[in-house]
Amino acid sequence: MQRIGKVMFLPSLSREEMSLKRNVDEQSIEEEEEEDEESLEDTPLLNLPESIQNRLMDHQRIGVKWLHSLFLSGSGGILGDDMGLGKTFQVISLLAGLMAEESIKRVLVIAPVSVLPTWQRELSEHLAPHFSKADILLVNSDLTKKKRQMLLDNAFQTSMRYSPKVVISSYQLVSIMIDDFAGRGKWDYVILDEGHTIKNPSTKTYKAMQELSSRHRLIMTGTPIQNNLNEFWAIANWATKGKRFGTLSAFKQDFTLPITAGQNPKATIEERQIAEVATRNLLRLTKPILLQRKKCEIPNNKTMQLPTKVELVVWSPLATSQRVLYEEFLHSRQFDMAVHRSTCPVEVIKYEEA
Repeated sequence: MQRIGKVMFLPSLSREEMSLKRNVDEQSIEEEEEEDEESLEDTPLLNLPESIQNRLMDHQRIGVKWLHSLFLSGSGGILGDDMGLGKTFQVISLLAGLMAEESIKRVLVIAPVSVLPTWQRELSEHLAPHFSKADILLVNSDLTKKKRQMLLDNAFQTSMRYSPKVVISSYQLVSIMIDDFAGRGKWDYVILDEGHTIKNPSTKTYKAMQELSSRHRLIMTGTPIQNNLNEFWAIANWATKGKRFGTLSAFKQDFTLPITAGQNPKATIEERQIAEVATRNLLRLTKPILLQRKKCEIPNNKTMQLPTKVELVVWSPLATSQRVLYEEFLHSRQFDMAVHRSTCPVEVIKYEEA
């Protein structure tokens, strides 16, 4: 058996051997899941304000506990719940619990510009009422540069009394003012909302996020895996400060290349075996730092406490004039060229002047 990186090159296995191996692997994964659940059960409870405690749904309580376990272990992570499951409220609940313990003083939340008002509103509604000395500071482009710098100075001022600060800003502004955001000291938490924004490690935004010094990191995104595994590496690498998945070149060698090769319809049995091992190894590495719940996964389970999704399909037939135009187009030279002779059929979709 030859080993390269984390991928094991296996000899060809019979169908019975593959089935036995799969059963053993699944049993191993089930045992690891039980250990993870026991570990989460051992996580100390956060002392949350009563109004927050009463509002949390069951799946959100689990999420807050998981986030707290990451904090206690010093590990970063990715909260990858579907949109609508309350990622923002779970994170604010965590911050409230940590502030109640006086465990954190300075938090930086970075989000798209369109989401900044939501963060300001949610923090003002659910966090500020419980901590009279807490400051929620919105640093945006509406302020002068001098005013922004004054707010950042305020965030790092020392005080005899506990007075936590939460700074909210955008990816674009932090990237432009990275010396100001990174040069004043270490943040207790840096939280990236819509964290898939940094999926490309060669961008200015990704490099700016890497310059931020923090004790803890957290990414929020409903789509932790975008177009390919290398993009997942980018966000996971940032969240874990590069301690879990290695360099991008090593990640490609160990996971991206073998898994992609195994997904090819023309892949050999050996390539599929290698891909299976690489996939399982990646899942084991990912599981402790990624929590992802889907709305559709447990539709009738009280854990999600969400109404069943109802889809209504309404058929809208073409009007007579629309049908005439549609038929003319189907028999046009333009349609024939695009569908039957072009290597890119979508060329048929184009704008023409009237």
